[in-house]
Amino acid sequence: MEEFPVGGLDKKVEKISKLIDVIWLDTQFKIVALFEIECTTAIHSGLLRMGNFVANVKLNPLTLIDPNFPIYIVISKKRKMHLQTQLSRPIFQYLELHKSCKGIYIEDIERGWETIIKQGIDPNIIDR
Repeated sequence: MEEFPVGGLDKKVEKISKLIDVIWLDTQFKIVALFEIECTTAIHSGLLRMGNFVANVKLNPLTLIDPNFPIYIVISKKRKMHLQTQLSRPIFQYLELHKSCKGIYIEDIERGWETIIKQGIDPNIIDR
């Protein structure tokens, strides 16, 4: 996209949004979820990008974004403890990412891909 399609963002937040792997929007351009794919790269860098986005949204009184959307990190199961360690860092605790961020395991996506496609892509599919 040329521009982030959500109103009320300053240029700093728009710039950060371009670095996030996936920003899931609904048909009214409301943020449904943020995703970072961290299969081989550092988990903390993805968390920092999303943390910066969330912090800027919360600090901007003119934004039209509700900052209470879930955040997902796609990782392998063997990196589960590393994600928990990163989420326990003081900055992520302060931003409360430990409450809104969940890991999605690439192995589960691969195993359940056919079911996911048949059920359709909607926000509830993630928790199922």
